[in-house]
Amino acid sequence: MPSSVKTKVVVAASILAPLVCIVLALCTGRYPVPLDQVAAIVFGRLFHPLQAFGDIPYTVVMDIRLPRALVGALVGGALAVSGTAFQGLFKNPLVSSGILGVS
Repeated sequence: MPSSVKTKVVVAASILAPLVCIVLALCTGRYPVPLDQVAAIVFGRLFHPLQAFGDIPYTVVMDIRLPRALVGALVGGALAVSGTAFQGLFKNPLVSSGILGVS
């Protein structure tokens, strides 16, 4: 496999894997919500604000799971950026946060 194709596959997987995890986080839990209902709630709220949904699924998805999934993705991204900054600053691919006493 040529390296350009391999790079494209890795980039696509790196983009799709977090999105799949966010969708799974919206669907699974103590109160399971089917994927089609999650899509209807999230996209229906954006494109059809007057559309009515059940109170429980709407509250579970929009007020509990969606904020938690988005904040988790943002925190994970921030940790990745901080790790990359440490590696670039010290020019050491094995640097840890303990080198500056951040741990």
